[in-house]
Amino acid sequence: EEKVREIKVLNWLVNNAGFGLGKPLLQHGEEELEEVVLVNMVRPLQLIIRLIRHMPKGGVVVNIITSGVHLMLKNLPSYGAAKMGLYYASRILREELRDRSIHLVDVFPGATRTEFFQRAGVDTPSFTVSPERVAEDIIKAIEKKRKTVYTPFFLKALSVFGPLPLKV
Repeated sequence: EEKVREIKVLNWLVNNAGFGLGKPLLQHGEEELEEVVLVNMVRPLQLIIRLIRHMPKGGVVVNIITSGVHLMLKNLPSYGAAKMGLYYASRILREELRDRSIHLVDVFPGATRTEFFQRAGVDTPSFTVSPERVAEDIIKAIEKKRKTVYTPFFLKALSVFGPLPLKV
């Protein structure tokens, strides 16, 4: 059994894992539903809870949510629901982390050019952003101490109107 080094200091924690299943909620098996919720909502929160003691004042937590929380992701319903849970928890965590002088950045990327859609079994949207672009926007947000970042920026308009009942 390999020993894991003890973490001394953790300046940034980026919760980026995520996956979805392209099928109606009523067609999800119990284990499938559990796994989607665990990966997209529960594990990021567990990581924060477990690792926060290793973060100094001025540390940063980044939660990759999705701009899809402002839409009804009818093709990815369990993913949307789990990310909505992370979004809700993030809003509460912001206050708790502020008391520890730790900054929280919520990231709402649009469709990103990865294997996400293929793995989920849904068509990749015609407009996607590169993962590099998302990473650059996250770094800028951290440097400027922003609370939220939308990539591309115009997706922020969805937050005013959503969740919209679009089939995405």
